[in-house]
Amino acid sequence: MIRVNSQSGKGGMAFLLERDYGINLPRWMMLALAPYVQQESEKRASELSSEMIRQVMFNNFTQEVPLSLIDYQLSKGKQEGIEVTLQQGDELLHLSGKGNGAMSAFTDAWQRHSGSSVGIIDYSEHSLGASSEANAIAFVQLNIDGQRLCAVAEDSDTVSASLKALLSGINAAQATEQHQQKEAAVEA
Repeated sequence: MIRVNSQSGKGGMAFLLERDYGINLPRWMMLALAPYVQQESEKRASELSSEMIRQVMFNNFTQEVPLSLIDYQLSKGKQEGIEVTLQQGDELLHLSGKGNGAMSAFTDAWQRHSGSSVGIIDYSEHSLGASSEANAIAFVQLNIDGQRLCAVAEDSDTVSASLKALLSGINAAQATEQHQQKEAAVEA
């Protein structure tokens, strides 16, 4: 029996997620997730189940607002192109970009729209099961305007999971920036 409490190592947490959900955490995501799992375990003063660990991961590394993925279209050529529709509140955003794959084309589209610098430091995705009906999970480690972030998303489609993970990181960066601006205004 594997038990995860506030003193557990990252290996036990990763083992439970892989055994019970097929989630194979990249090392950098283990390191990012561990403090949140420890904090939750201390808050509850008890051990965490694999279900709770999974929930902690999605609660802290998935942000589906303010930007959400509505639709996308990929095209091949010298470079891969993307036409993407995002929702931001009541507004639909139509972006396009090019790159050597769907993710780089998406970051190009976002940079053209926002002027924000988005670098993909690391990326990992895999199927959560053996069947063709299994969901995919994507992990991204990003550098957004000098801010390093990790994000995760799950979807029935691998490209959608990857794009949603990127959006989750962008949403997290925007939330952090807004929080820092509010703190600066309070200090002024």
